[in-house]
Amino acid sequence: MKRYDLTEDGYRRKFRTCKPAEGESPDMFIVRIVTYLDRWIELSKTDKSYEKLKDLIVREQFMDACPEDLATSLREKDLPTLERVAKEADLFLKARNRKLCDQPRKVFQSNARPRMDSVRPLEKKFNGGQPEVRKPAEDPTMEVTDDLQSEVVGGMVKLASGNSVPVMTNCAALGDPEKTRSLGLPVLKGEIGGREVDVMRDTGCEGVVVRKQLVDASQLTGECCLLLRIDNTALLAEKAVINLRTPFLSGEVKTLCIPGAICDVIVGNVEGARSPEDPDMSVIVGAATTRAQAKREAVTKPLRVPDIERHVGVDREQLIKLQQEDPRILALVDAGRTSRRGGKVVSFEKARGIVYWRYEDLGRNVDVKQVVLPKPLREYVMSVAHDSITGAHLGIRRTKDKVLSNFYWPGVDGDVTRYCRSCEVCRRNVKKGTVPRVLLEKAQGRQKHYYDRAAKRRKFSVGEKDASQATTEERPPTSSLAIPAASVTVIEDLEGEHFNDSDCEALPELGGWGSEETVKDLKYSDELTLDQRRQLEEVAVTYSSIFSDRPGTASTEEHCIELTSSIPVRQRPYPVPYAMRQTLRDELREMEDLGVIRKSSSPYASPVVVVKKKDGTNHACIDYRRLNKPTIFDPQPMTPPADIFQGMEKNQYFSKIDLSKGYWQIPVRKEDIPKTAIVTMDCHYEFLRMPFGMMNSGATLTRAVKKLLCGMDNVVDYIDDLLIHTETWEAHVKTLSELFKRLQEANFTVRSVKCLLGSRTVDFLGHSLGRGAIGLLDENVEKVRNVPRTKTKREVRAFLGLVGYYKEFVPNFAAVSAPLSDLVRKGQPNIVNCGDSQERAYNSLKVAVTSKPVLQLPDVNKRFVLRTDASNRGLGAALMQENGGMLFPVAYASKKLTDRESKYSVTERETLAIVWGVKKFSLYLYGTVFTLQTDHGALQFLNAAKFDGPRIMRWALALQVYNSDVQYIKGSENVGADYLSRIE
Repeated sequence: MKRYDLTEDGYRRKFRTCKPAEGESPDMFIVRIVTYLDRWIELSKTDKSYEKLKDLIVREQFMDACPEDLATSLREKDLPTLERVAKEADLFLKARNRKLCDQPRKVFQSNARPRMDSVRPLEKKFNGGQPEVRKPAEDPTMEVTDDLQSEVVGGMVKLASGNSVPVMTNCAALGDPEKTRSLGLPVLKGEIGGREVDVMRDTGCEGVVVRKQLVDASQLTGECCLLLRIDNTALLAEKAVINLRTPFLSGEVKTLCIPGAICDVIVGNVEGARSPEDPDMSVIVGAATTRAQAKREAVTKPLRVPDIERHVGVDREQLIKLQQEDPRILALVDAGRTSRRGGKVVSFEKARGIVYWRYEDLGRNVDVKQVVLPKPLREYVMSVAHDSITGAHLGIRRTKDKVLSNFYWPGVDGDVTRYCRSCEVCRRNVKKGTVPRVLLEKAQGRQKHYYDRAAKRRKFSVGEKDASQATTEERPPTSSLAIPAASVTVIEDLEGEHFNDSDCEALPELGGWGSEETVKDLKYSDELTLDQRRQLEEVAVTYSSIFSDRPGTASTEEHCIELTSSIPVRQRPYPVPYAMRQTLRDELREMEDLGVIRKSSSPYASPVVVVKKKDGTNHACIDYRRLNKPTIFDPQPMTPPADIFQGMEKNQYFSKIDLSKGYWQIPVRKEDIPKTAIVTMDCHYEFLRMPFGMMNSGATLTRAVKKLLCGMDNVVDYIDDLLIHTETWEAHVKTLSELFKRLQEANFTVRSVKCLLGSRTVDFLGHSLGRGAIGLLDENVEKVRNVPRTKTKREVRAFLGLVGYYKEFVPNFAAVSAPLSDLVRKGQPNIVNCGDSQERAYNSLKVAVTSKPVLQLPDVNKRFVLRTDASNRGLGAALMQENGGMLFPVAYASKKLTDRESKYSVTERETLAIVWGVKKFSLYLYGTVFTLQTDHGALQFLNAAKFDGPRIMRWALALQVYNSDVQYIKGSENVGADYLSRIE
């Protein structure tokens, strides 16, 4: 009993110091504590009464608080009462002339040098040039009484009582680490209980010593003995039997355990120990703990099974009764109808009194019957499918599959979804970042701080108005009104308590239909003579029926909507502000009167939003994004803007025609009308004409216009904008007459206020066109001239986008703009830091655009001249043509060099500029003879010379498909491609 500490004192210590074991529940831990207390009281022979228990607890508390020697003496006498304890303690203290508050002196070794038992011999740790010395480990075996002397004489330990005790063994490796390390004892790897340890072979030791931390309590024998250390001091050690596996000794060995051994294991001169010069090295192999060993030694945790209330179960009669008491199930059975849902035939039926939900999958030829579950049983079925050990708290879809494998009830999808989302275990184990943080007021405040950074602070006085306009963005959140970022203001200090709402201006209304445009609203060029203007007016009056702001009904094309799914697409209506609802109703009513829409009963429904056009008018637009996903794409191409301007270099007269609401002039195919249905807060309509926002609306309009213009070479189109260009006045009048005739026959209408007839120059697609040249639109030039200084990455991107639209007018645009494009790279600060290079690039681009550069329209019948140049930042190319004995630019192109390309040699960069420039303008150069000019003399023999570099040779071979004459020009003459390319 004493060996296993099953005594009164042992149970007392267990009661005071016990802790929960691995896998132990609170109930099990409390039972173990109560058991320790009961055994303690039983072995102390204390009656289970209040007075006796109080006496026991106070006596124990007194002994824990008093000095150790006094407590030891009192426990040896086994005093039964608290009065006897007090009397004996008083006699003990008087005999030693001490007070109760005095603590006994702890005896350490006689030498003044500190112990270093916890320092390993091979782990040298230095601190300021000195080895690190740890504090001596406090061990109960070291705190002996004054009866033990520190000096050993003749192999005997002399006690204070005068008796001598022989030393059982000695160990030289237990003294000063520095002395032991100087002996050069061998240290190898070994194993104790699957753990890798350091093993020292000490021929001056007569036993086996193990660090006590490596020994389990179950391996201790309960016996002790004295050790003689290298400094001639004695140490008390406990004995243990352990399984040892080392290069010097293996097997079950009797060892001495001390807490501060200089090495994990010290093997002395015992029977079976190998010589230090002849260790068994095969033991070292595989000494490390493998993953398989760690897995076998790991404690298996019990599986936690959730407590689910067990259901008593129901029989057939009870199930029938519960179904009959559910009114919703009765209503479904009474209806008894069969319907089709997504390729399945579904119905309710009764079999032997039980209601089943039956569906037949026609595609897979499967017939499924499910029990219609009454309401009292649904909660339990969902808990089993989701919370049980087989449910495993899986997601909504898998939980729903488990339920539907046998059961069904109306609204099962929503019930299972709500049950899974309200599951406490699932919510506790949700992934980080998927649940919004609370309180959300903090997040909203942080968002407001970032949103207001670019805002202006304003103050209002009494009666002052704010006329900020609100527009609708492409994706409205909850309202059809949103404030543009450019007009955000922070309104603070609203002085005054009253504000007259009647003084506020009304919100901008949708585009009105009251004003009728006629042929009288046509615009004519101021450069026309009276006779020319009269001729155009006669043509316009002849076809005056086409000039109207009301859309016509085109006969050349119908809009078709081909979907990949037959499931109707429907959405809830977007909320519209109350102030705009009446305006929206009036707009829809006017559209209904014009025959654009009609009332609908279609299963399709797309929400309505309100947008503002460039001319200031407002109209209803539809969010067709959901419908566009299953729509089959129409590959009808649109003519690129660059191709539109080809062949106009000799034209002298231009006229611009704009179709009146071009999309609404195309009718919708009869069977596709229900798919265009829209929904507002109180109305449901469908389109009879092609609406805006559909995926293929632009392609349908382009196809209709191209059919209209078939065979008219002097007319180009871009969606609903038409441009007439001719060389002579007679051809221009004839072409206009033919176009107006075709528009009238096809029932197209034209907006007269947006037309311009007989002009020498015209603004089209953001460019100014006329007199054989193409330039910049004055409106956009003014925007560049008035653009404020960029301070943030967003402003830099906006500036580069504005000037980048005219990059073909700026020589070497990529190299010039490189310092600015570097500012918007990922990782750069939001507030840009502009240096000298950025300032020069900003000013150079601004000057290049605001100087209104002009390019000559290309003539494919003339010879082209290509000039190229390269710098350490980018490549530049200029396509030119001769006119009147001088070369004029047709287009500029540039490219910023990559880090790899910037490391090319000068010749390689110049050759790269040629190859890139030729490919850039291959639409003009392929199949023709052109002149290639370069200011790098080594490349003038590009078509004939053999170059040593393989890269240049590959490029030279790639250019063999082009017919070019290479000419060398001076760098000062290369004004097209070299201009601005050297800016740093």
